[in-house]
Amino acid sequence: MNVILMVETFVAFILAVTIHGAAQARMATLLGDTTPRLRGRLSLFPQQQLSAIGIIAGIVFSVTTVGAGIGWGKPLEIDARKLRIGPNIGTIVVALSGLVFNALLGVVILSLFHLLPDLNTFAHQANVCVDGELTGVALQGCVQSVPGWALRIEQFFFIFALTNIAVAILNIIPLHPLDGYHVLFALLPTRQAIGWRNFAQWGELLLLVIFFVIPVILQFLNISFSPANLFIVGPAATIAVNLLPVPANLFVRM
Repeated sequence: MNVILMVETFVAFILAVTIHGAAQARMATLLGDTTPRLRGRLSLFPQQQLSAIGIIAGIVFSVTTVGAGIGWGKPLEIDARKLRIGPNIGTIVVALSGLVFNALLGVVILSLFHLLPDLNTFAHQANVCVDGELTGVALQGCVQSVPGWALRIEQFFFIFALTNIAVAILNIIPLHPLDGYHVLFALLPTRQAIGWRNFAQWGELLLLVIFFVIPVILQFLNISFSPANLFIVGPAATIAVNLLPVPANLFVRM
């Protein structure tokens, strides 16, 4: 168990979810609703953005999922009637603003790896080690010319980028308290929207069943299946592979 990697993953999760909530609050404020500002949701302090169950999910995923922290924060309370572009369109724009910001931030950070100098960086030295299937101490020995602090900084920024993209993908799911729920709610006709709102109280429980209960049950049946890895971390890692100048898996083998 790589404790440093776990800590970096959890910190990345805290930052990504905090930024997510603050971005949504800022968008709602720009559209004319003062509710998020009055409730302190413009803050970048994590305690204003995080939820208890979301933190538990983030801790578990930081331990069990390689390189990407997944979880959710408090749903943003808005008064859709105050949104200048209309309640439905406004709700959709506010909901999507958080995940779009996370996705763009992750992509920008990954793209910036191309600007790293060629010498004395993990990104450069990893290319030297790419042909060897090295892990742990062996991989550290291969990149020993890179200062330890510099290596960990690069590793953290990769994990932070991957986590931002993973949080964005997670929030597409149309279950409360994720953003996809609010988008679907705004798109549904009135009667169906009311029914969907009544189902919201079960959304978080269903998320826990999908991501935690089902994989554990399948493990007892000797079936290895992780919805989080398959549908969230996997696509996020694919994006990272296409944007990074070095193999992405090297960052999570240290």
